[in-house]
Amino acid sequence: MHFEGTAPEGRLVVFRLREKIGETRASGGRWSIDVPLAAGHHGVRFLFVPDGSGATEEKTALVHVVD
Repeated sequence: MHFEGTAPEGRLVVFRLREKIGETRASGGRWSIDVPLAAGHHGVRFLFVPDGSGATEEKTALVHVVD
């Protein structure tokens, strides 16, 4: 499954289900990541980790994958 979005330059974006699946860094204000997901419903979380001080921003999405 392909995910993409926007984030400040250099922001670390971490993809999680129950544990960390992968991560990427925003470049040019955009990020994207391809993650293998089995068929079914998945509650996925994206953690946006700031480079300096500040709180981690979290977004949650419900994804339905059809195989």
